[in-house]
Amino acid sequence: MNNSTQGDTPMSRFDYFIQSFKQWMLTIINEASIGLYQIQCHLKDSILHFRRVKEDEEKLAKKLSITNTQQQNTIGELKEIGNLNRQWAPKMQRLLDQLQNNQKN
Repeated sequence: MNNSTQGDTPMSRFDYFIQSFKQWMLTIINEASIGLYQIQCHLKDSILHFRRVKEDEEKLAKKLSITNTQQQNTIGELKEIGNLNRQWAPKMQRLLDQLQNNQKN
């Protein structure tokens, strides 16, 4: 408001003061609301982001656990194959030697 519209009477100055005060209070109240809204939006976005990250980590941990179990099973199977090879290799070599001896004779 400019000076020509607000007048010089005490009542009009008081009305102007009240209007200015109301506007100031409204600005302060809205500022807090807008700030809280921004904080709420930020927290919501952050929580959703961290929830997705946690879900992705849980999926990766599950895959890693399955892979680790398969790896341990494979190691065990390879050890068993190695043991079989150690047990059967001398027998197979003897059989091959016998076969070669029989062919020479």
